[in-house]
Amino acid sequence: MSQIEQKYLHSLSHNLKRALGQKDCSSAQLALLQLQQVTPLALETRGFELELLIQMQQWPEALNLAEQLGQLFPHSPKIHFLSGKLYYSLKNYKSASAAFKESQKIYPSCSTQRWLGKSLTQQGLFDEAESWLQPLKNRSHAVLLDLSWLYERKQNYDLALQLVDKYLQSDNNNPFAVAQQLRLRSLVGDEQVLMGEVNALLTLGENIPEALIPQYIHNLFSTGKSAQVRQFIQENSPQFSADLSCKIGWVSYKFQAYDLVNNLFLAVLAEHVREVKFLSTLESAAKHCCQVPRLIEQYEVLAHQYKPLHGRIVRLKKWCELN
Repeated sequence: MSQIEQKYLHSLSHNLKRALGQKDCSSAQLALLQLQQVTPLALETRGFELELLIQMQQWPEALNLAEQLGQLFPHSPKIHFLSGKLYYSLKNYKSASAAFKESQKIYPSCSTQRWLGKSLTQQGLFDEAESWLQPLKNRSHAVLLDLSWLYERKQNYDLALQLVDKYLQSDNNNPFAVAQQLRLRSLVGDEQVLMGEVNALLTLGENIPEALIPQYIHNLFSTGKSAQVRQFIQENSPQFSADLSCKIGWVSYKFQAYDLVNNLFLAVLAEHVREVKFLSTLESAAKHCCQVPRLIEQYEVLAHQYKPLHGRIVRLKKWCELN
């Protein structure tokens, strides 16, 4: 390859990296097409292709390519890292952890170490996750949030709140961190204070911060006020984000309010159709509240997007026949 060709190739790679960093998928697609015309089978080109598919959320294509590249380039830390991020995005945390561990073994990096810790946290392997994240605490400010979430999962709410408070001292505009701080304060503080604040906002017709609502619902259930929960959800669910609907659904499942789980989860089914735990919980709720036929109908609508739903449809129809 001539020097001019090398400069051209370097320019294409630089433009593609910049477009991916800016999440400019249109520019990234154009740059990738140009790069494929020069080095279509190169590791760098194929890696960019996988990264773009992940960014565009083209999950089936990304999964197929990740598997293919894993076989073609088994010693590439980047391919394993990208595969890990793909699995993490799909909430397949066990596969994500395995991919990040392989990448870290080949070429250790702080970024891979952080994502490995995040994946292990999501798996519930808190001690192992902590062992990977703690050494990064003074090297990456973002790790404070990762550790805060880890300790929240461990129900060490005081320490979790200390960490997110420390993070917000330097970045007080991070919406995720602000929401986490609100949620943790609701968990650490007096339940009666939280209930009073939320009820006051409701009385005034003001919006309740989403971060407070799951704990508010939990407290209502805990005090036997399920009718108030149902009224609140009926009046406010049209304004719920998909994430909030899902969180309230999990709280409702804990308190065996299966009809609420069914309605809340069905409303966000398209966003969570690839999550095994979500689907299994939805099916359990539907069976408890006699809504399996309705669930089958929704599965059939989405089955063309996610083929494994066909197997679930068959099993649910057999369940209906036997019950």
